[in-house]
Amino acid sequence: MKNIKLLKKCQIVLFFLLCNVALHGQTTNDLDIKNGFKIFILGSSLENYKQYDNGLQVGATKYITIKNTEHNKIGDIFIDYIKLEFTQNKLVSIQVSMNYKYRTDIYDILKEAYGLPNIKAYDEHHEYDVNTGKLAWIATQAEWAGNNVSLKLWGDGSFGDNSNITLTFTSKDAAKIIENQKNNSIKKASKEL
Repeated sequence: MKNIKLLKKCQIVLFFLLCNVALHGQTTNDLDIKNGFKIFILGSSLENYKQYDNGLQVGATKYITIKNTEHNKIGDIFIDYIKLEFTQNKLVSIQVSMNYKYRTDIYDILKEAYGLPNIKAYDEHHEYDVNTGKLAWIATQAEWAGNNVSLKLWGDGSFGDNSNITLTFTSKDAAKIIENQKNNSIKKASKEL
């Protein structure tokens, strides 16, 4: 009888723990559901962003850089710029760049939104820079990979306050498009030899 009561208490505690995780624990599924950053949706048409069209065309790829809009803030963190990359008139990549000093804050925000990263390649640390004779910050990198969308957090703090940390949202379908486009460009260029 005593064991049954203990088992029921354990089940109740386990139930509440699981409910707490379900309520507060985010996953990379949320990354797939959001499918982008703020109003910028991966796979959407270039036509949707004509109001920002001050872009640079490089071959079949168009880049649009957005500064100083209502979208240039995450909580209290100011975003330096948002760069959109379009291939075949589809949004395939979103880069969000901010000052490197926000690296810990943005990492914590991403953990809250998407859970722990799937890959954390390395943490920041100091290393002696033979060129300057000083200790230099070394890059921070983490990656969250959903089924359809990947998010990379990367940055190099070696330039101190002039360094940036960048979030890059990429659709896996877009990666295939970019790879095919690259292969076609290589084949075309090789025929010109």
